[in-house]
This record gives sequence, structure tokens and C-alpha cells, in this order.
Amino acid sequence: MNATVQYDVGTYSGQVTVACSDGDDDAEIIAQAKAQLRRRSGGSYYPGDVCYESWRVLSRGGQR
Repeated sequence: MNATVQYDVGTYSGQVTVACSDGDDDAEIIAQAKAQLRRRSGGSYYPGDVCYESWRVLSRGGQR
């Protein structure tokens, strides 16, 4: 199953889709989304001196 997570980090925002299991709670899914963004950005998705971040699971479902 996949989950779509919306994020706002500083001035950056977007959505990321991650693979998850039926039993994963929102915290586990958000942790996977953060890890995926860290991998994509070469270690840190935080731009400089970020003072605000928001993460929200928008949907779950679909194929892996």
C-alpha cells in the first residue's frame, strides 16, 4: 500500500508518496516520508534556519 504525505518545511512544500503497511500509524508513515526526502536531498531537506515544519498524511491506499 502507498501513502501520500503533505509537507511544509520553511518555505518549501509538496507531497511525497511512500510505501507503507496496513498497520503503520501516521507517525511511522511521516518518518518514512522524512527519510525519503533526506535521501533525495543528499542528507537534509531543511533549508538553512527553518523554524516551521508541518507533516500530514493525506491518503492511504493503492498498490505498492
